[in-house]
Amino acid sequence: MRIQNLTSLVGGELINSPKISMVGGFSFDTNLKNSSTYIALNSTNEEISLAIQNGAYAVIYDRDLAIKNDEIALIKVSNIPSAVLRLIRFFITQKSIKLVKASKVQISILKCLNLKNARLIADDLREIFYQIYDALDGDLFFCDVNFLQKLGISFDEIKTTQKIDIFNNSSIFYTTMISSQNYYQNLSFPYLYASELGEILAYLNSANIEFKFKDLREFEHFKPIFVDRFFNIKPFGASHRAFIVESDEELFIKEAGFLRAKFDDILVCVPKNLAHIKADIYFSNLDELKSLNDFKYALVLCEFCEFELVLSRTSQELSLFD
Repeated sequence: MRIQNLTSLVGGELINSPKISMVGGFSFDTNLKNSSTYIALNSTNEEISLAIQNGAYAVIYDRDLAIKNDEIALIKVSNIPSAVLRLIRFFITQKSIKLVKASKVQISILKCLNLKNARLIADDLREIFYQIYDALDGDLFFCDVNFLQKLGISFDEIKTTQKIDIFNNSSIFYTTMISSQNYYQNLSFPYLYASELGEILAYLNSANIEFKFKDLREFEHFKPIFVDRFFNIKPFGASHRAFIVESDEELFIKEAGFLRAKFDDILVCVPKNLAHIKADIYFSNLDELKSLNDFKYALVLCEFCEFELVLSRTSQELSLFD
């Protein structure tokens, strides 16, 4: 890429008159290929100097730079993340990459699938850049709305005109459905989000995107932890009682409504500092929930790993007295 074109793409200013006129490749790492452009995201002057020593032909930066060099291009921008987004936007357009908006529930479902010819966009800006830069023409990426808003570029949505039939299961933790004329029986996936799963499967089929299920129990929402009467963690479905863990407040409220409409003995548990959420139990710490009695399901607003650790300690403490 020509230096003049690169400077224009990132909305920067070429502050010197470099001897080189072309660059090849991009890197956020000081250990880069010769002729690359070094993108100085949160970089120190020492790191920039090292990148130049290692063969950088251009540096894109957004802070005062105590480096004088007329061999390579020094391109100053007002904001590095914005400059990176401009580059990402350029490569998406150049390669006719297709972006598809996915909700947080849909993204969590997609993480439970092996996709052959589509990918989830990463969370980290560097990783996103490399994904797009290395992508092939016409590749497809599923993205969250926040990234798409920052990018300011056209996108598709997960929609389908195909009929999806969802059947009632005896358990709220399993789903049986027909999507795109394919029958899926007793999937280990919460019935509450069966429609979102059906839409994704139908979309993937209509877009000719090959997929395979991984472990649907890794779905990040409405996640059960089955326990016995001593609060020892039991295998999936091996107990009549379970904590259901949700970390997203908006989804938690939806899940609480679903459970209250379906069961009389549901307990809804939230931290005391979230008193604006209607609940049966307001807790100061998660250990308090180990004193609950006579419940079938208790919905808890917290991080899954944190609560699993609390319950794991219960099992370890009891084992000391075996």
